[in-house]
Amino acid sequence: MRKVIATEIGTLGIWDSLSLSFINSEEKYKKNFVTGKDIANLMNKGFGVFWNTGGDGHFVIDIRVNPEHDLLPAEEEMIEMETRNHKLVVTGGSLTVGSPETAGSMEEKALAEGYIAKLENIAPGTYKVDVYFVYDNEAVEGNKPAEEDLTANIVILKKVPEDTNFEELWDIPSLG
Repeated sequence: MRKVIATEIGTLGIWDSLSLSFINSEEKYKKNFVTGKDIANLMNKGFGVFWNTGGDGHFVIDIRVNPEHDLLPAEEEMIEMETRNHKLVVTGGSLTVGSPETAGSMEEKALAEGYIAKLENIAPGTYKVDVYFVYDNEAVEGNKPAEEDLTANIVILKKVPEDTNFEELWDIPSLG
């Protein structure tokens, strides 16, 4: 799934909506999403994977579930930044992709307005998530047609055993 997503808080993510359904008020949102440490706590629990983009705006997110090859050779040559080996637990068979200011009780409205996207038919279980920021300099400089632009936040999900070890995070990863 390849989708353009906007953020006004400089952060993007992919999360399990059922795991974040407890965020049903501004107070609970602020308690869980204001500091990098709070967001890292959600990530350590496997509720979602979030990363700073370096700014606000529209970003391409390309999500690949259990791909045979994570990246194309051309994409591998264009990796600017990456954050790897994060835990995501899928409980309800779908994931939400977008800017986390819409997590929890705001999701239904944000989905209707196109601020987030749903990734359906995801097998429940534990996934290892790697995120790569790929920057296609030729396309950005206008030397390549826009439809060939490989610039994106590429999110790779691979199902792993439930007892897989993940490094504990103390802050939100940054790809910008």
